[in-house]
Amino acid sequence: MRRLGDKLHFGLDYSITNFKKPIMGYAKVWFGGSFMCSQEDLVYIDSYIFGGLKQIADAHRLDIAFEDKYALFAHFYNGLDNDNSNVYHHLVSFGTAADDLIIFAYLDNTDTIHLVWRLEENVDTPFEDLNALDKESALLFYQ
Repeated sequence: MRRLGDKLHFGLDYSITNFKKPIMGYAKVWFGGSFMCSQEDLVYIDSYIFGGLKQIADAHRLDIAFEDKYALFAHFYNGLDNDNSNVYHHLVSFGTAADDLIIFAYLDNTDTIHLVWRLEENVDTPFEDLNALDKESALLFYQ
């Protein structure tokens, strides 16, 4: 695997297996020393990985303040049950590369992008890197 950037700020570990469209390979995205995406899953780099990064770069504004990352995540997660909720504007997808994770991104009033994510509850993932996450306290936050 090669790395673009670094784990502590923003990094992308990747290995390309097919350079023709669609670009296929393995990838792991890093923010603040924590990862999203499994490097064990063969995925479409040009659509799944780049698409998720574009969703983060295009994060929508959130003007509500929360006590902590748990209240913030609960706000987003509970809003998924409401079809009329604006929460879906904050939901980030890396396709099958991160389908065991729930990821939200938002822009604050200083134009800083924040991320909050966790492993889905009750998920039996086949990927060892995701299984290594502490499922009880794996709510991750990056700003």
